[in-house]
Amino acid sequence: MNKAQQKAYAKFERLSKTKISKTLSKDCEAESLMIDIKRGRLILNSFYEAITPETCPQCHGGCCRNPESYWEEKDILYLTLQNSLSKVPEPAAKLTDKCGWLTEIGCTLRRELRPLTCIEYDCHKIISEAAKQLGVDPEIMWQMVDEVKRNLNIKYNDLLHRNYILLIEEREEQAMNHAREML
Repeated sequence: MNKAQQKAYAKFERLSKTKISKTLSKDCEAESLMIDIKRGRLILNSFYEAITPETCPQCHGGCCRNPESYWEEKDILYLTLQNSLSKVPEPAAKLTDKCGWLTEIGCTLRRELRPLTCIEYDCHKIISEAAKQLGVDPEIMWQMVDEVKRNLNIKYNDLLHRNYILLIEEREEQAMNHAREML
């Protein structure tokens, strides 16, 4: 594994230790948020999957050019609740100035395992090509994609917030139990 891959995987490993509430997977509000997140990711993934094979191979833009990768706490939380965290492979790239999962033939991560940043990247070429194929004004296409991304980010942040609330409640309950034991 080269230096870029080590950095990318180290960040992923560090974030994978994110504290997650024991009750989050059984929480009705979190379950509803997960359904909305899956729906938003499916919409974006379907949109990009239809366009990227034509536009990405000849592009040398900045979408996958961060050698430290794009993992965030919300991605780890989502993958954990999907029971998919262990399915993320080690980086495979030989390209030292790019994301550790990017190879000459594209990303080695299945779309459903990619960080949110990767599936919502604002690529002018992709949006323009999609608008052209659909016969839609590019500005309208941007508005549609932005709306999906905005809603998806709200749901991710709500899920993170719900996790924090449940963690606080669990700590308070532990403290109360400890206090009762002391009496």
